[in-house]
Amino acid sequence: MKVNKNFLLNLVNFLLICLTLYLFIMLFLTIKELEYKIKHLEKESKKYSLIYDDYVKMRKKYYKVLIDKYNLSEHVALKIINVVYKNSLKFDLNSDLIFKVIAVESSFDTVATSPADAKGLMQVLPSTANFLAGLLGIKDYNLYSIEDNILLGTFYLKLLIEYNEGDTMKALREYYAGRFWYLEETKKYALKVLNNSFFE
Repeated sequence: MKVNKNFLLNLVNFLLICLTLYLFIMLFLTIKELEYKIKHLEKESKKYSLIYDDYVKMRKKYYKVLIDKYNLSEHVALKIINVVYKNSLKFDLNSDLIFKVIAVESSFDTVATSPADAKGLMQVLPSTANFLAGLLGIKDYNLYSIEDNILLGTFYLKLLIEYNEGDTMKALREYYAGRFWYLEETKKYALKVLNNSFFE
């Protein structure tokens, strides 16, 4: 059986056109994907640049105060700043509020213990800590650890603010006294935190 040469040439040309079209489409899609990734990286770069700038401002704001006013070592001061900032991002809370709570609760004493057995920087009760750790899936923690205490304390504060639909005043009163938040002294505590000017 003889094959028409023209038919073969046309077939080869058709296949070449199809292959060229396929390669062109793949190249186009690759370029679009690269453009998307570049835009995404630029967006992420701006985001992290803003986060870094925010961190630098916060560090500058608190570093000297923690050392001069609260007599903390440089190492401890930097550790507290870093952990507060990390958890402020994690739980979407204002870092100033976290610092103010720590200032009022423990004056930045990492081993502070209240008569009610609240412990550490944010004065978290062991029973409350067990509940919070369970929600976060944490098995081992130490309330005198800077990392663990600020993590649990910030998480607790965030839960209370959400529970009270953004009412920070009420959340602080509950942070201080739990179900006895309605007592007058809790209002004084909340105002002390909110009006705290230790860092200004």
